[in-house]
Amino acid sequence: MPETIVAAIHQTERLGTLWCALMHDSTMWPIHGEYRCRTCGRHYPVPWAAETMVPIEAQARLRSVER
Repeated sequence: MPETIVAAIHQTERLGTLWCALMHDSTMWPIHGEYRCRTCGRHYPVPWAAETMVPIEAQARLRSVER
């Protein structure tokens, strides 16, 4: 993928994560090292297990792009 598309995907994911953090207050209990937003369905690692708050789906896409 061209670098501009990868950058756009990354920015979109960051904006979605920010929106979820600010507007959604319905997280579920953490299970298997992650929790899910009940409103939008984003998956996040629990804060004490990971340093970043990047959704699991975005991590997989970014890893496949980096290869």
